[in-house]
Amino acid sequence: MGEMSVVRLWDFPSGKCLCVFKTGIHSISCLSFSYSGNVLCGTGKDKRGKTVVVVWNTVQVTRGGEVVMLAKAHTDVDIRAFKIAFFDDTRMVSCGRDNVRLWRIQSGALRSCPVNLGEYRSLEFTDLAFEVGHSTLREPEDRTLFVCSRSGHVLEIDYKNVTVKNVRRLLPLETGPVPQREKHAFNSGPGISLNSICFSSSFCATASDDGYLRLWPLDFSEVFLEAEHNNPVTSARISPDNLKVLCTTATGNVGCLDIQSRNYSTVMRSHMGTVLAFSVDSSQKQLATVSEDNTIRIWNVESMQQLYEFTASDEIPCAVAFHPLQPIFACGFDTGVVRTISLAASRLLEEHKQHRGLITGLTFSQDGNFMYSSCKHGTLSLYNCAIQKSHTVRVLANVVSQDNDHGPDALSVSCDGRLLAFVGPSKYIVTLMDAHTLDELLRIDVSILDLDSTALDVAMKLCFTPFPLGHLLVSTSSQKILVLDAKSGRLIRVVGDLQFLFSLSEVGLPCDFHVFPFTHFF
Repeated sequence: MGEMSVVRLWDFPSGKCLCVFKTGIHSISCLSFSYSGNVLCGTGKDKRGKTVVVVWNTVQVTRGGEVVMLAKAHTDVDIRAFKIAFFDDTRMVSCGRDNVRLWRIQSGALRSCPVNLGEYRSLEFTDLAFEVGHSTLREPEDRTLFVCSRSGHVLEIDYKNVTVKNVRRLLPLETGPVPQREKHAFNSGPGISLNSICFSSSFCATASDDGYLRLWPLDFSEVFLEAEHNNPVTSARISPDNLKVLCTTATGNVGCLDIQSRNYSTVMRSHMGTVLAFSVDSSQKQLATVSEDNTIRIWNVESMQQLYEFTASDEIPCAVAFHPLQPIFACGFDTGVVRTISLAASRLLEEHKQHRGLITGLTFSQDGNFMYSSCKHGTLSLYNCAIQKSHTVRVLANVVSQDNDHGPDALSVSCDGRLLAFVGPSKYIVTLMDAHTLDELLRIDVSILDLDSTALDVAMKLCFTPFPLGHLLVSTSSQKILVLDAKSGRLIRVVGDLQFLFSLSEVGLPCDFHVFPFTHFF
């Protein structure tokens, strides 16, 4: 999903991707499977910003077949939610600002009709759900469709006759001087801003902007169970056995409410923005990630559970590194500030302001006695961390390449802690320094090392192999790996990008190279 969208279909139990197909939609905002899994609907925008609805046949996907488009339609109405009726794969419903519509595929065409909302036509509708359970004496389509809104209104629509038959408004609980709050659902005043609604045969679940997941009886007379969150709850779904309710929040969390035990557990947390950098603490089996959502998160690598979260409201963390021996990590920000934080005490230890721009490199020596940082303006800083209060040893200007493509891991320290390598001062040069003093030892021009290349090579990334091999690996713009002798700068050999996958055992893995048994970390 996203710009120029493609859709991936997965086998959920095995986690296997069944197929990837182009949607023909510029950006997709909503997907909905039919109850049978044979039909998939998607809504989004075309290149001109007009709303598009597409229906695909997915019957053959589990047998190795392809997805086939059944119908496509353009519409001028806003669509916030779109669902396929569980009793008929050819019928759909949608809602959005100022509208609720019923859809149907007939003779290969996708057509829709609006529901007459009367005085409620100006509401912002956010989600919809059919009533669950049905009498055999009634036709399948003779059932109620519930639609919720930002204003707290819940409309009951007669699906068969396309009319509004009842309207309720859910209101927040009154808080008085008594500690025990009465759970009255209706009163005067602003309603609960509803984001999602879901039904079982015996109760209803709602998710709202005030941070509550609420469970109601079908008559909405009172709230009989609720779970409070620090952020808006964006969706709610009831398990098939009606014993649990799954919900998501605006901060990317997934939680589960067990109705019988009344216990709530967080199933998963995630960043809400692009992950910019990560660092691994192998001894504690922890992973640190920093993101454009202004958060720094610490995860347990084995359980994938989040352990800590730190927020920088006015800065974006862009580089992170664990201390090799202590429960401490360092974080660099887009403002140029570098901070060290204690996980044991959950507090700030040091703040360094040697840089004036985005941090492109941040790392510790293997013994933890030194820390190094670089920024987009080419400044390089060395810190002594051997004593309790770390201090700056040396700062050099215009030595590291000022190309942001080298971040967030622009610096690499050899496993014996003697050498520091980076791309700079230009993108064609790799410099090696004494890691204890920042005295320059060697400059290597990678643009002319590969005699078979007809173009000037640019150094992209670099890292040291484990001691005692002591090689320096440099990836280039021509998609090659240069294996260099770190002492003399001599080119040992050139490895092509495909061959490199099979040659890591020969050239040696870098000491900070880590392999994870997953492709995406959420």
